[in-house]
Amino acid sequence: MDKRRGLPAGTLLSFPGMTCEIVAESGRGSNAIVYLGRYSDALNAGQWHNVLIKELFPYHDNGAIYRSETGSTVCHTDEGSELMELHRRSFIWGNEAHLRLRAANPAEV
Repeated sequence: MDKRRGLPAGTLLSFPGMTCEIVAESGRGSNAIVYLGRYSDALNAGQWHNVLIKELFPYHDNGAIYRSETGSTVCHTDEGSELMELHRRSFIWGNEAHLRLRAANPAEV
């Protein structure tokens, strides 16, 4: 059973130029948890933009990849380090592939 602890609704995440609020968990897979988030429009007060936020948080059978006590960081034991690194590389590669596709075919993505 998947015992990963996702971020609760209302959690604020700071990104360059904006702060996003977690609205709800949208789904989870073997290497990530996806959240529905939102951020306020900087020019139009009271307007919000919805986004999907993907958090690298691989599933490990023995719980060797886990969330810190404060909830702010995904951590791993020595046992989970190899799996975490494998998923980190896969996560980055997937994001880079999507960015290349978008750059090559912006109307298609």
